[in-house]
Amino acid sequence: MSDYALAWSTPLIAAVAALITLRQWATARQAHRLSMFDRRWSVYKGTKHFVAEPVIRGSISDEMLRSFLVATEGAEWLFDKAMGRFLRKDLYENGLKLQQLTTLTAGKVYATDDERQQERDEVARLKSWFNDQLNGLDDRFRPFMHVKH
Repeated sequence: MSDYALAWSTPLIAAVAALITLRQWATARQAHRLSMFDRRWSVYKGTKHFVAEPVIRGSISDEMLRSFLVATEGAEWLFDKAMGRFLRKDLYENGLKLQQLTTLTAGKVYATDDERQQERDEVARLKSWFNDQLNGLDDRFRPFMHVKH
């Protein structure tokens, strides 16, 4: 082998090794992005199912509350603080309120018609709130659901 070939073989091997390392890094990064997307998609689907429940059925069951907690477990690590607060505080707490109101008002005897109307108004307000959340859910999740190639 000539001196010229020997002189270029080491930098050439180093360049090829650097290129392979760069491709491995890019592949690992893409795999991480896809993994994050899959985990976020699971949270999104569980949230959409939970938010649709009161819109479709008018109430939220104990099982639905439990399923929502399971589906959104660890969401604060997948999204930002605002999304974590929205999931755990806004959605869950309003779901719990609606569940309690619909459970407590079933068969309840009211002292006055005003008391009955206040509870009905609160149930209607919560159902409307859930409908608004359902309509805006895609926009709320969209910034977190991109997978760049």
